[in-house]
Amino acid sequence: MLDKLFEKVQASSIGIFRIGFGLIMMWEMIYFIRIDFVTLFTVSPQLNFTYLYTDFVKPMSESSMDVLILLLLFSAFLITIGKWYKQAIVFFFLGFTYIFLLDKSCLLYTSDA
Repeated sequence: MLDKLFEKVQASSIGIFRIGFGLIMMWEMIYFIRIDFVTLFTVSPQLNFTYLYTDFVKPMSESSMDVLILLLLFSAFLITIGKWYKQAIVFFFLGFTYIFLLDKSCLLYTSDA
């Protein structure tokens, strides 16, 4: 059974997954830009519904959040083409997690604005 874990397999399936994931995340970041996510969900709200034990996560300035969204879009592009994949996926994970932890209501109940 342990030999099965170390058996050589083709890398094409993980490559297809990486490309698909990158394209979906690029689409998501373009959607965030299109609806002006930063203003709508981080600057305008009077009250943010944070996750339990993540009250310390606060939004950055509006311009910094805009830059973060653009960097996440670029990171998703790098994931899609496979260039600097490890660095891009780590940055995307940390940046998207930061956005996700800012407010639980914006990602659970989104609609076209």
